[in-house]
Amino acid sequence: MKPLKAFGAEGRWYWLVALACWLSYLPLVAAPVAQRLDSAWGDQLLRWRAATTPADTSIVVLDIDQASMQAMIPVAGKWPWPRSVHAGLLEALLAQKPRAVVFDVFFADPDTLRPDDDRWFGEVLAGTRIAYLASLELGASEGVSPPLLAGYPAQSGLEQGPGARADARSWLQLPAAVPAAAWRTGPVNYTADADGIGRSYDLYRDIQGWRWPSLPARVARDLGATLPASRELLIDWPSGGAAPYARFSYADIYDNFVLGNLRLPANFFADRIVLIGTSASGLRDLKPTPVGAEYPGVMMVGAVIDNLLHGRGLHRPPSIACWLLLGLVLAASAEAARRARLTAAFGIGAGVTLALGGASAALALLAGVITPWPLPALVVAIFLGMVALRQYRARQAELARTVRTFERFMDPAVVRRLLDEKNAEELLAPRSCEITVLFSDIRGFTRLSEKRSAVEVVRLLDDYFGRQVQVIFRHGGTLDKFIGDAVMAFWGAPEPDPSQQRAAIACALEMQQELERFRRDYGFEDFGIGVGIHTGPAVVGMVGCEQRYDFTAIGDTVNLASRIEGLTKDRATILVSAATRDGAADHFTFRSHGSATVKGRDQAVELFEPTGETAHAAVSV
Repeated sequence: MKPLKAFGAEGRWYWLVALACWLSYLPLVAAPVAQRLDSAWGDQLLRWRAATTPADTSIVVLDIDQASMQAMIPVAGKWPWPRSVHAGLLEALLAQKPRAVVFDVFFADPDTLRPDDDRWFGEVLAGTRIAYLASLELGASEGVSPPLLAGYPAQSGLEQGPGARADARSWLQLPAAVPAAAWRTGPVNYTADADGIGRSYDLYRDIQGWRWPSLPARVARDLGATLPASRELLIDWPSGGAAPYARFSYADIYDNFVLGNLRLPANFFADRIVLIGTSASGLRDLKPTPVGAEYPGVMMVGAVIDNLLHGRGLHRPPSIACWLLLGLVLAASAEAARRARLTAAFGIGAGVTLALGGASAALALLAGVITPWPLPALVVAIFLGMVALRQYRARQAELARTVRTFERFMDPAVVRRLLDEKNAEELLAPRSCEITVLFSDIRGFTRLSEKRSAVEVVRLLDDYFGRQVQVIFRHGGTLDKFIGDAVMAFWGAPEPDPSQQRAAIACALEMQQELERFRRDYGFEDFGIGVGIHTGPAVVGMVGCEQRYDFTAIGDTVNLASRIEGLTKDRATILVSAATRDGAADHFTFRSHGSATVKGRDQAVELFEPTGETAHAAVSV
């Protein structure tokens, strides 16, 4: 077989393996094991960089830690404390003129036993524009419909984007303990990676087109920061581990400034950003991060504000750049191997891969760029390991895959003949060519399905489609797809067919005959089909995405064939365009059905119905 001979050459085999490794890189990124490997390397880079990244000294944290919860019992009782405690502390803090006071504490439910405390807290909040409260987007509740986003108060901070859905719904935990007029709020949601570790922070929540800026983003924006356009921020962690910012016990600050046991200057918090949150394990606001297994959520809020105010935040190079660089490494290694310089191939692959690792570390420390080194290294290692293997089995597996792919679309005997004549890549590659497209749709299917169970309908369709596919294959057609109760096929690809119009029309006529047999077998009097055929240019080949590829045809020719099929409902069972009629005029007689205007085309389409073979024609397929 020619493909085996061509790909059996050592040089070509090295290039094929290099290409396969290169193309496997992007799918490999999504593999769980590879993700963990890449994440472990990235986390190490983050820790190296964090060791040299100073924290903003103007950010301080009032920590509701375990000691504070014990110390406040004589004053406020057990947690949760009355809102009057927070109101008193907030008043004392505001008197010192800080830049902002941010509560990473939820005030979702009114205190029904102490409504005056809530009222006081609300009045203090309403009297300032620098105090902020945390909110949260909650998960869906089974069986309960969430409220409409449009129904939430404007003070929630929700922003209706251009594509926002009017019927968008979600559960939002807002600071309902105080009046909405006193709100300056945003969500503190963050999305952990697949391994449960938080490396980035949601700058805004995208809820069916509605944007909800996060609490750190809102604070930073109000303080004059320019927010990045991205939905999330890859955090540039400051030094200090899980306590990068000056931390003060909530109870100590309350005792100092509210109860009057002064030990700190009266303007201690002037011009500072004061965050109020908790590190107490019982309040469950500890997050796993690359720089600490139990990172307080309030410290994460501080890190995001810090990043935004100073224009920091880490970056990953575009995947395409990593992919192209990997391709260059593999290409150089493959060329060295092709020239029988296996030592050079190993040297290039291993040397550049090690250099990439060093560059990743340097870029992370200097420029905040996290380069994915382990995955390219793994790909190069796989390639270097495969260089020593013979290519026969690999190529056989590739041929088997191609045969399985094409057998869904074509007669298996034709597939094997094509593979004997051409290589798989040439057959699969998208290209422009002239084809004849056939659309066949069932008439009366709705009435049929209304009278029968779903299982019976599927069984009938399976039988019907099986018969018609065999007809298509007998006439050399390529099956493209099933679209509901319709069938699409084409002629002229993957190999040129000078008699494609004749074959398509002959197929349509036999499909009509096969339909009559199907109707007699099942007794369906009102079961019919409509067939539309058009000839013209199209792009044919493997088209799709990483998850699924199909051998298909795309282009205006396909659309027009579908439109012609739609015109058969009140004209004839089979209609073809002038382009198809012209290619088969010597073999079939036609009846004109005039012209019709179809959607998307200014020029009318001439329609013809094939009525049979000419006297001297003998169509062979």
